Amino acid sequence: MPFLAFRDFLCAIARAFRLEYTRVALSSMSLTFFVCARSWRELFALPVLEAYAAVGLFVLGGLGLNSIIDREIDARYESDKREVAAAVGHLGVRAMIGIVVGLTFAALALAAHVAVQIESGAAWMMFVGAVVLGYGYSLPPLQLKLRGLLPHGASLAYSTMFVPLAFSAYSYLGRLPTAMIPFILGFCLVQYSMELPNQVLDIVEDERAGMATPAVRLGIRPALAIAWGMLAFGMGTVVVGLAALLCARATSAPSAPSWFVVVATAAATAIPVGLGCRPPLRGIAASLRFCRGREPRACLPGLPRLCDLPRWQASTSCGIAMGSAIYYLATTHWW
Repeated sequence: MPFLAFRDFLCAIARAFRLEYTRVALSSMSLTFFVCARSWRELFALPVLEAYAAVGLFVLGGLGLNSIIDREIDARYESDKREVAAAVGHLGVRAMIGIVVGLTFAALALAAHVAVQIESGAAWMMFVGAVVLGYGYSLPPLQLKLRGLLPHGASLAYSTMFVPLAFSAYSYLGRLPTAMIPFILGFCLVQYSMELPNQVLDIVEDERAGMATPAVRLGIRPALAIAWGMLAFGMGTVVVGLAALLCARATSAPSAPSWFVVVATAAATAIPVGLGCRPPLRGIAASLRFCRGREPRACLPGLPRLCDLPRWQASTSCGIAMGSAIYYLATTHWW
């Protein structure tokens, strides 16, 4: 029946283009509303809405490209990546390439229009750099995801974590304030830290397929240890970033609040950030304890129950969002 065929098509689109990851990227852009906007009406300004759309289309295109390139490898995995490969086969490679090209041109056109409206060539160049690195993450000959921890982390974090927030900040303010950079970098570290446990869970299939991911290069225990340290450092950087934004706002406010109020507000923003990062910190620490005294490969069967990645991502995103919301309420309503 036509309805069933159309439903199957939509399901294949959702799987092949990994819509769950696009949702994470777009939800993270809500953070910039809290740290940039002065009123909820700014959320509906044309440059802001176009920035959301441009980032969403670009992330969709990058995920679709990754699914095309990895389709044969994904088909051999025992995880849900098999479903991604099946979705690519259902849609057809040519059709998917056409969709990716269309998404990319639409994203670049929207980003260019945003840059024209805010009169910022830097915002446009930053977005173009994200497209280059984001597609270079998967596309030969670069394939940055196989070049080690630094190229993998830089390309993924810049294109799918840093630029969505920074470009969104440009759409609100027309610039990227220096005080906002630590906050965005901290968010990138927090989110990327959970990529390493995710790779650890796929380490057997990645090795079998010859995929030299950071987890394969580092090993199970070093990858988990680096993930824990990166998460802890990123959490601290987010807290410092929110405190820097509060100080910058306090010094520029017409009626500046007392430093006691600023410090108290900074402490209030830190609490939800810490609570949000607590589940992955505990989970990664528990994974490290579980692996202690065991052969690395003997750890793998027990790790999936300890590494609840969707819950970790939701927890950290909600915690940082709540801290940012306190910043917004304090600087727009309470001070």
